[in-house]
Amino acid sequence: MEKWRRTTAVPFWSDLSTELQRKMLDTMTIKSFSATKQIDLKRLTGAGADALWVILEGNISILIESIEGKNCRLLRMHEGQGNHTLMALRGLRFYVKASVEKCATICVINESLSRELLKRNQYVQRAEGDSSVKMLEHLINLVGDLAFSSLKERLLRCLREYGAETKNGEIFVTHEELANNLGTSREVVSRLLKELARDDDLLLMRKRIVLNDTIWEDD
Repeated sequence: MEKWRRTTAVPFWSDLSTELQRKMLDTMTIKSFSATKQIDLKRLTGAGADALWVILEGNISILIESIEGKNCRLLRMHEGQGNHTLMALRGLRFYVKASVEKCATICVINESLSRELLKRNQYVQRAEGDSSVKMLEHLINLVGDLAFSSLKERLLRCLREYGAETKNGEIFVTHEELANNLGTSREVVSRLLKELARDDDLLLMRKRIVLNDTIWEDD
């Protein structure tokens, strides 16, 4: 029953036949993360590269890491999102990993069933195709940001994203997490946040950031 209730976040669930739904319930694994952590992509699912997976709750960021240990966020994924092709990113010359936020939960579909669904089911194919398009959009926007936007502009855009999720502009995120998202240092992020606070764009409070309404709503 627990698995059945959680499947509502799977984008192609309602389009599957009753037989496939039961087969998926019998073989899928639910993984929950009680604390924020950064892990290897393979450890995220605990399955092979062909296994389908979907976020049931929470958020997961995909990061690249340089040899020096500097991080930069490629994309941030939310409930109902997931793409097995992310596992192919392990072939890049940068180390690719997942940053899982506290209380995030994913479901992982058995690899053999995943291959069957990807090969024969049009609804799964469409969902994975849509997910790939969204990932490409994120990556193109990231390249554009890196090429044309200042670090301060990128920080503001990142803060707006978090603010829009909470729907009140109140953000519970550390300076280090923001630095990892932007590929810079915690010290630089702290300096930029203080500048934004002086300009009345936000309030810096203990363990949280509160955005001015005009900032987080104007995206």
